[in-house]
Amino acid sequence: MKEITPNARGIYAIQVNLKIDKIKLIIALAKRIITNIFLYSGSLVKLFESLGYIAKLTPPTNDGGYDILLTRGGEKTIVECKCYSIGHKVGRPNIQKLVGANNVVLADKMIFITTSDFSSAAISYAEEVEVKLINGNKLMELLHKQGFIEKEKVKINVMECQLETADLYPYVPRDIYESFFE
Repeated sequence: MKEITPNARGIYAIQVNLKIDKIKLIIALAKRIITNIFLYSGSLVKLFESLGYIAKLTPPTNDGGYDILLTRGGEKTIVECKCYSIGHKVGRPNIQKLVGANNVVLADKMIFITTSDFSSAAISYAEEVEVKLINGNKLMELLHKQGFIEKEKVKINVMECQLETADLYPYVPRDIYESFFE
């Protein structure tokens, strides 16, 4: 069995560290501003106000298919907010609901914000219908840029992130794995 070189181990450890940093940032967001969807939307109202919008939060029920109505310079924007766990991706049907809501509101722009991420179908559809998507990573950056949160430097013991040869198995073609790792 051939060993992974120290250099390769370092590269894998860095990749794992980057993923852990992103997860910790998203968890920090969840702890900081999200106890329920109404508080989450309310926090985003403050974010948009800091960006120069007049922001109005819709009622928690019968909201018309969007959570926030933004106005700035005569332009109207509707925003839908979804607070999902990291592994739950927002799909195309959610984007379609926002577009349907806009058939009544007739806003100039539409924004969909989530604490998680979007499926490829949602991204493709959003591009077609011009819905701006903001995922958890972009939201964290925006909150940081506007001074709502501070990024925490995270120290991780590299030994905690070391991969074993068996960890590579699902990602390496079988013939290569057998030739180099067994």
